[in-house]
Amino acid sequence: YDYLGLGLCDHSENTFYKEIYRLQGGMQFWIDTYGNLVKEIYWELNDYISPNQLSYEDAKHILYEKLSTTVKLGTVSDMPVGLCMSGGLDSSSMLEILSGFDGFNKGKNGITGFTSDFLEEEYSEYKYTKFISDHFSLKLKRSLFSIEDFEDYFFISNEQQGEPQTGLPILSYSKCINEARKQGFKVLLDGSGIDEMCGGYLKYNNFTNLLNIPGSIYSVNNSYLRKGQDNTSGIDYESLNHKKFQKYTKIPHKLLNNFDSILKFKMYLDISYFKLPRALRFRDRLSMAYGCELRPPFLDHELVTFFFSLPDNFLINEGVNKKIMRDLMSKKIPSQTALAEKRQVQSPQREWFRNDLKEWLILRFKKSILWDFDILNKEKSYIRFNKFIEGKGDNSMFIWQWLDLDLWLKNNF
Repeated sequence: YDYLGLGLCDHSENTFYKEIYRLQGGMQFWIDTYGNLVKEIYWELNDYISPNQLSYEDAKHILYEKLSTTVKLGTVSDMPVGLCMSGGLDSSSMLEILSGFDGFNKGKNGITGFTSDFLEEEYSEYKYTKFISDHFSLKLKRSLFSIEDFEDYFFISNEQQGEPQTGLPILSYSKCINEARKQGFKVLLDGSGIDEMCGGYLKYNNFTNLLNIPGSIYSVNNSYLRKGQDNTSGIDYESLNHKKFQKYTKIPHKLLNNFDSILKFKMYLDISYFKLPRALRFRDRLSMAYGCELRPPFLDHELVTFFFSLPDNFLINEGVNKKIMRDLMSKKIPSQTALAEKRQVQSPQREWFRNDLKEWLILRFKKSILWDFDILNKEKSYIRFNKFIEGKGDNSMFIWQWLDLDLWLKNNF
């Protein structure tokens, strides 16, 4: 229900397996002398935030120091280190920092970049990635994911993850990591986290300048809080068989807001519940499947708490997202990279589902095991499915959810 009705996974201790639970971020456990499992929160973000009175210029200076420290720690390795590149601000910032280190791109332990890409011009980031890579003389390897790769990686990735996932970019990333590993790279750096702690997504603009009430309770079931990074929602709540899920709709999903702004609370939700836990799970499992260590240096606790200590207008100002990062890095990397708008749509999933994969998709939907489990209302599901295939609606997440859950159920039951 959480996955299909709320669009959530990896947000709680529950997994898709009965009596198998995950230890959430900031938690630890031990077995006491009586054989009882004891869980405890050992680290909580809002316990370590101390709002500071730094000037904007001082904050930029300290931020660069902290970014450099975390990236330096991420490069400690006796193996060659690779960098996952997207051509955006975050990975380009990491590249700029790396370029100042001794031995950058030199010798057997030099840095090499890897970028996952699509042939479709609308979704290709290669020109941006190549531009910034050439600027810093980074060796860059391009991994192209085509429609011919889809079916193989769809089945491979479902098995790798062990639980349903949320979209085509994971398959493309999986191929990229696979190719990096084949070329001898066992350590890769990933730029995850900056968007979630520096107000990087367009949806965060909805949460600036709002009245904040510390101590208030928010419901996770509120769809307004769970919009995607492009400010749309791909959840199809109406197509669920609501009788089957009736008891789950009454389970409260409530979280306490102890932050000094709604924006900070929203970013905290993405870091701890909605976005990063699932994104990091995807990356960890697919990289481990190839025997590769994927490191996200920016997700250092000191860097996260520093971002959260800054005033909101350092993060988002007059509609400019990641304001302090952009202003800082615009002096260090080309402005066309530092000041470029966030590219929201990441893959041609929608177009592939409506065109090249249309017949394949229709057949899998017709033979779906979801009907046997009575998970969806068949009439409502077919109406929504056909509308999408006919070109009505842009967000294809619900199609992916049905498709991937169907495969996971077939593999496990």
